[in-house]
Amino acid sequence: MESSLSWATYLLFGFTSVGLVVLQIVLFKRDRSAHPSSDAHFNSLFSAWLVSLGINALGCGLLHSESALQFAESFSVHAFGLSGFTYGYYHFLNLRRTARRARILTELLEAGGMLSETALVSRYGSREMLRLRVERMLETGQMVERNGTYHAARKGLFRSAQLVLFLKRVFLAR
Repeated sequence: MESSLSWATYLLFGFTSVGLVVLQIVLFKRDRSAHPSSDAHFNSLFSAWLVSLGINALGCGLLHSESALQFAESFSVHAFGLSGFTYGYYHFLNLRRTARRARILTELLEAGGMLSETALVSRYGSREMLRLRVERMLETGQMVERNGTYHAARKGLFRSAQLVLFLKRVFLAR
């Protein structure tokens, strides 16, 4: 049996995946300005996911109008793929928050599970955090120290950092 997943269905999936990201950014910027305290990333991504699923259903219906089985096969592949893409994209958007939470929980665990706000702020200070991050990057060979200055040790890692900064500006509007 030949698969009904033609090049057009792959093109539809690619289009709706890119469309999901673009729509999420537009909705996020609109929602963030209207409701700055809400979880605008989640709301905008959920709305974009629903719209993308609808477009997929419509596209799969147009491509496979002759057979309900072919429509079901194509749409289920699209729905699972788009949901997986959305799940990964959501976690990409939340990396910054997750890292902060993990750091705070680590500080609490190291202190026996309890810290005052003042003690937590003093442990979480930016100078100490910078020292720990630099130390970790030196230990892992991500950067080196020469004559009192720090240098990127690997150009590939430096390029990756530039890519992350670019993506941060595009997706997080910063």
